[in-house]
Amino acid sequence: MPYHPSLLRLLHALTASAVLLCWFSGAEVYNQFDGRWGRLPVQLPDAIDLHGSAGFLLKLVAVPFVLYAISLGRARLRRPGNAVALLALLLSLGSGLLMNEDWLREGQFHHLAYHLHLIGWLVLSGAVLWHGLAQLK
Repeated sequence: MPYHPSLLRLLHALTASAVLLCWFSGAEVYNQFDGRWGRLPVQLPDAIDLHGSAGFLLKLVAVPFVLYAISLGRARLRRPGNAVALLALLLSLGSGLLMNEDWLREGQFHHLAYHLHLIGWLVLSGAVLWHGLAQLK
């Protein structure tokens, strides 16, 4: 079936773009509300709403991407970088769906879902770097 690689590339590009939007908006949310490891002087208004909208967009494009990856793209998941990136994406999305946006506004950083979300995004960042370096090889 000649259309699968094109479909994979399209879903991959859309997912990667949404991940970048989520990563940058999430970094801004962290900067504004948590900032335990430092803060940047620039702050965007309504960063939590922007991050939530970016997460919703990511969910819309990631669902077909994940379904494709575990069905027709299963062979590509044998590469550890791809598998780890996909699992980290699922952890990040799942934990994000469990979160309440008021937690951060109220300074509640102790929730398990928030910690899983941060871990998921750290692992996803590393996995994307690993994935990209593996593609350059």
